[in-house]
Amino acid sequence: MAVARIESLAHGPHGIARIDGKVHFVRGAAPGDEVEVEVEEDHAKFAYARVTRVLTEGRVRRAAPCPYLPRCGGCPWQHVEYAAQAAAKQESVRDLLSRTGGIDASVVRPIVPASSEYGYRRRLSLRVAEREVGFLAAASHDLVPVEHCLLGHERLDGAIALARAFVQALATCVNRIEVVATGDDDRVAIVAQADGEMAPSDAEVGEALLRREPRIAALVLRGKRFRRVWGDDRVRVPLLDGDEMWLRAGDFSQVSDHGNAELIRLVLEHAAVARHHRAADLYA
Repeated sequence: MAVARIESLAHGPHGIARIDGKVHFVRGAAPGDEVEVEVEEDHAKFAYARVTRVLTEGRVRRAAPCPYLPRCGGCPWQHVEYAAQAAAKQESVRDLLSRTGGIDASVVRPIVPASSEYGYRRRLSLRVAEREVGFLAAASHDLVPVEHCLLGHERLDGAIALARAFVQALATCVNRIEVVATGDDDRVAIVAQADGEMAPSDAEVGEALLRREPRIAALVLRGKRFRRVWGDDRVRVPLLDGDEMWLRAGDFSQVSDHGNAELIRLVLEHAAVARHHRAADLYA
């Protein structure tokens, strides 16, 4: 065991401390913390460690509101105040451009914060193991089953339970599943990623679940060579000024409506796009 003071946050889920001049990446730490740590991986120039005891809390440390932390690996900085998280991400980009790319970091504009720290995701991607649904544990392949995620929009409340019901009704082996707000009140689409071929006995599973659960607009089961759809898998994505686009459940879209609108607005602003121009979003 060693005692360390956390200087800052690094790209990824770690705090940075120096012990006898050697950089230690410490999981579960916050800037300003004085902590007792245990080294888990020791390399020539750096080490990975975890917090075993917080001796003195840093100014930006807080109690993580998620009941699945610290075991769940989905939100490794939730014990840090949001403003400090944003500042750390901005500094990480500046550092990478300057140190790795040789680019003047002053070109980086201030980070645009989320309109809300929680409840902003219109879709959630979850892992599946042994027909249970959740997120991977921190630094592990173990599954942490969950019933709710604080990052999900209120339209997704209860959707994880519906996804679990879909997984457990299928004979097909599933390794990932996504719940998506369709934009039609609280209706959701559920997209399951198959690990292998679709079991023939699953042909009627989707219809039965749709009849039983009116909140489900669509169920999708897809694999390398197939995509089976039950219901209406269209998803409405709002853009700017009342514009919208329609996608199929499982297609890529930004997870935050506010973040997507801000991204579009900034791109159009920097590109000096006028009304008579036509712009295409090519996911670049």
